[in-house]
Amino acid sequence: MKKKYIVLVWLFLLVKVSYSQERVPIYSFAQVTEDFDYYINTLRTKHPNLYAFVTEDYFNKEVEQARSMLTDSMNIVDLWRTMLRLQHCLDGHSGMDYIDLKHSFPLVYGGASYLYPDSVTDNEIFMNGMKVISINGMEAHKIIHELDKCIWAEENPKLRLCHLRGYFPSLTYSVLKLVPPYKVVYQGVSGEEIVKTEIGIQDHFTDFNKAFTGIPFDYKLYPEESIAYLEVNSFSLPCLAEDGLIETFQKTLDTLFVEKKINDYKYLFIDISKNTGGGDGPVLALFNKLQHDTVVVVDKGTGNYIYPQVITGYSGHVFVIAGHWTYSAAHLFYLLMKNSHRGILVGEPPGHYYQVYAPLVRYKLPNTNLPFICAKKAHGYDVDVTPDVPWSIDCFHETFTLDDLKKMIELYNHKR
Repeated sequence: MKKKYIVLVWLFLLVKVSYSQERVPIYSFAQVTEDFDYYINTLRTKHPNLYAFVTEDYFNKEVEQARSMLTDSMNIVDLWRTMLRLQHCLDGHSGMDYIDLKHSFPLVYGGASYLYPDSVTDNEIFMNGMKVISINGMEAHKIIHELDKCIWAEENPKLRLCHLRGYFPSLTYSVLKLVPPYKVVYQGVSGEEIVKTEIGIQDHFTDFNKAFTGIPFDYKLYPEESIAYLEVNSFSLPCLAEDGLIETFQKTLDTLFVEKKINDYKYLFIDISKNTGGGDGPVLALFNKLQHDTVVVVDKGTGNYIYPQVITGYSGHVFVIAGHWTYSAAHLFYLLMKNSHRGILVGEPPGHYYQVYAPLVRYKLPNTNLPFICAKKAHGYDVDVTPDVPWSIDCFHETFTLDDLKKMIELYNHKR
């Protein structure tokens, strides 16, 4: 019986900020200005390449526009909303944390309910099988434009849309202040307007919970087909260390490759399509379970990295499934498999292409204690991240079946 773990993945986590007050805390103009300036100064002095996605002039303009929104007797939520508007200028390892208002301030926001879109594009929202024209009088394209300011800049545009769809429920409520009952105007099949009142649902993590099950590491073995499937949803060591039974990720791998005899299987699938990162240690622990030659990763930002040859280990066919969420340390694993020519890459390009800003450092604002993060180093890779076998992967897919895995093998063999 496999034990489930609780995953704290930074990419999706809505932070719960605990306050003892019954009401949302209020701060003076001097306090919110000090917090705002601390945030901006930290980004400007600590980030290795702050203007990677926007120009310095554009960033400064956005900063001044946000600064003009600061007021006296400003509550902490309004300050957070204001600062979150700069998120679109920053990489995924920098910016304000997303606050879970419902759990941070239950007496104020405890009764919140949320709308869930079927999908979101750059200018359209689809919900309940129909195109949305407006919600509570705000036009759909305006909603997307405003929410887009609160989403990280990414090299992979599909990852940005995944973030937009995933955070849509909480941000429409907490940032745009669109609250129930929701008056939603839909476009019917003949172009007619259909007006409905939607109450929304209580859980604003439905999509995330469906796809990200809370199990950082799982596996399935299909001995008759000689296929082993490893679902590696996190490279964060604390998430992968099971208290009591499995002390470390390394021991877990030893058990699987030796005792479960994965080394004897013809095909090994390593699924990192929902892996948003962690640390280099678990990445290398997994990579070094595979036979491979010496690998050199050329990093234009911090220098070259050499990974020694591994003579003993799994020698069969390795398929690595990646997708939009493949990020941070998972991107490193993707690069290692690409550079070593040890694996067949299946799926879609990862969240990063060529630029990675990591690791992240956590900070808190001096007065409100609102948390934020800032990248510490810049990494640059000149590697083609195009998968060998394209496979469409939805933002919130659940898992891959045996038939899927067999089809991936078939597609690769046909391509050869």
